[in-house]
Amino acid sequence: MNPRSWRHCYLSGAVTRWTLWVVTSAALVGVACCRETSAAGGVKLSQYPHRVFPTLKWDTLVTIGAPSANDTMLLNPSQIVLWGSRIAALDWANKSVRVFSRATGHLLWKYERTGQGPGELTCISDGVITPASRLWVVDGCANRKVLELDTAGVLLREIHPRALPPSGWDRIAFVGRRALVTTQLADQALIWAEPDSLTPEQVEALPWPDSLDSSYRLDFDVASAGARGPVVLAYELGPAFVVLNGDSVRVHPYIDRVHFMKKPNPLRPASRPDSMRYAAITASIVGDEVFFLFGGRPRRREYPAKPTLLIDVYGLTGAYRRSYLLPVDTRSMATEDGQVFWVIEMSEGLYPEIMALRPRSDFAN
Repeated sequence: MNPRSWRHCYLSGAVTRWTLWVVTSAALVGVACCRETSAAGGVKLSQYPHRVFPTLKWDTLVTIGAPSANDTMLLNPSQIVLWGSRIAALDWANKSVRVFSRATGHLLWKYERTGQGPGELTCISDGVITPASRLWVVDGCANRKVLELDTAGVLLREIHPRALPPSGWDRIAFVGRRALVTTQLADQALIWAEPDSLTPEQVEALPWPDSLDSSYRLDFDVASAGARGPVVLAYELGPAFVVLNGDSVRVHPYIDRVHFMKKPNPLRPASRPDSMRYAAITASIVGDEVFFLFGGRPRRREYPAKPTLLIDVYGLTGAYRRSYLLPVDTRSMATEDGQVFWVIEMSEGLYPEIMALRPRSDFAN
């Protein structure tokens, strides 16, 4: 199973509704030119007393995702990867990669092969752009391999990193001439590897914040600032993020402390389930700033879902700087310039969408 599939399992009912709806409906990709969108309705700024919001209005530049002859429908996209003039959507539900034009939202190509044979995928746990501008699609589940695709969607090769741990690795980032592989094993959490074959060169334990319980499975996103820049490890269910810069390792708390708790233990009091909240779901580094998609809570039994609406911005020194309140419940975010944010909408409708949002330059505070 996808190491992050727990985040998507509760959507299985929605996937069924999407599938039924596809049979009876059709629509077109929507491309909006600077359509104004306000922040999510019903949300009060008093809910976030420690945050500063420079704007509450957005321009919607592009919207992607609807059943059509162009086949832009997305079932359950878990990640978006910015790739030059393109954007790649990694869809966990149908094990596919769909690549769109960032300017128009039109589908350029798709890669969709399910199975355990050559060129096939059992799950997609990560996608990353290599220094040579190739797309690596990481299958860290049963296949334990990486597919390398060129900009036209042609499969160039498969990488089988047999020297990596037998399970639990799912995220890769490039830092100079090395690849950084993250795992869910506390004593092998960071593996620096040769970037062509992913042969391990150095293995490190994860630098845990003092309040973090290492007995829980690790879930964190990794963001790199390029060849010479730092690396950020963002705990998805924890109280802090880590900045690696050369030999320096620094732990910085989030503005909201989130209990590091994956799910309630049946032997513990029933009051604990409400503590299952996301911290930083994704991270992007722009210059000396880190943009985190922060917060939210999945639907669990009688506990209602809490939408993910915040982008929190921190300096690489760990200081909080500002926040943006998104207009839609969001499951993934990516930005290259800190001015346009590509998000996957957790739609309450029948299918999710990818949106390009640009904050207005007004001031709320």
